[in-house]
Amino acid sequence: SSAYLVRDLIADYLEAFDADHVGSRQPLTLRYAVEPLLRMWGSRDVNDFRPSDLKALRQHLIDKNLSRTTINQRITMLKAMFKWGVEDEHVHPDVAAAIGSVRNLRRSSAGVKQPRVVEPVPDDHVEAVLP
Repeated sequence: SSAYLVRDLIADYLEAFDADHVGSRQPLTLRYAVEPLLRMWGSRDVNDFRPSDLKALRQHLIDKNLSRTTINQRITMLKAMFKWGVEDEHVHPDVAAAIGSVRNLRRSSAGVKQPRVVEPVPDDHVEAVLP
């Protein structure tokens, strides 16, 4: 049998994800998450993908100055995609488990942009729009 590539997993997962999330913004978020994966590792066999590859992709997102929470969200989506691939036996369970072991970035992670703190709207602004 021919190799099942990362790009094949992405295409199959996007199709299933879109069908399950009609009317949601999640498919767009997923597309942002898979874009660098497709570009960097699209032609690799899914079962040759390693935690070090996911960490390199995460570093790429850090270098693009994305916030910690955005990076964690995207990496979580990619881990879920590989886990999803296990069900149809395209992804070896050991690969999904290994990738799943990559931890989220912490608040204390050096060199990582922290999300912007959103302050509450001042009371006088709220009062002004109530009438």
